[in-house]
Amino acid sequence: MSFDHGILNLPLHKRQGNIDAQVDKAKREKRKAERAERLVRSAQRARDRAKARAIVATWDEARFLRLGQRLGKTGIQARKLAEKMAYWEPTRILQLAAQEGGAP
Repeated sequence: MSFDHGILNLPLHKRQGNIDAQVDKAKREKRKAERAERLVRSAQRARDRAKARAIVATWDEARFLRLGQRLGKTGIQARKLAEKMAYWEPTRILQLAAQEGGAP
């Protein structure tokens, strides 16, 4: 919402309408749009997490051992790392699975 500075410079008793109400309405609309966007992102993140966890669950121990060798960790540490990654960075797991053709 843009404000007309010609109107803003008028005294309050000469203005047409209530500028405070207009500002409050604009803020409400902005908060409503931001909340809707946040809910969409949250739902997408939850779907991505579920997919990433399912992908990590299908990996076998040999894969974790190979991953651990690359990272200088044990297979168990690599598994824990992958599970954490599936929660915090699910898009990285999904990208990795898509590159390798292992996406469900």
